[in-house]
Amino acid sequence: IGATMAVKNAGLSGKVYCFGTDASEQTINMILDEDDILQAVTGQDPYNIGVMTMNAVIDTVEGAEVADKGQTVIVPGVVLSRADTAAVEAFKTDFLAKAGS
Repeated sequence: IGATMAVKNAGLSGKVYCFGTDASEQTINMILDEDDILQAVTGQDPYNIGVMTMNAVIDTVEGAEVADKGQTVIVPGVVLSRADTAAVEAFKTDFLAKAGS
């Protein structure tokens, strides 16, 4: 976010491009912005990370078997790119719905 803002404030749109990590409402909007500075971000899926974590906690408290107990569970990330704005828009809609916005 900071790098994208710095490029914009320096008037370097179209000359300097940014890439980043963190899928947030602000970065999603920056990808969709006409200024063409932020090109792509990688992001996590915090909603599914939270759901999976809470399911494991509830199962543990209730004495149920937790299949992945003690193991690292990989929740696939996502790449949001200016090259696929339809996917960015779909992610934004889903993201905002899950965030309750």
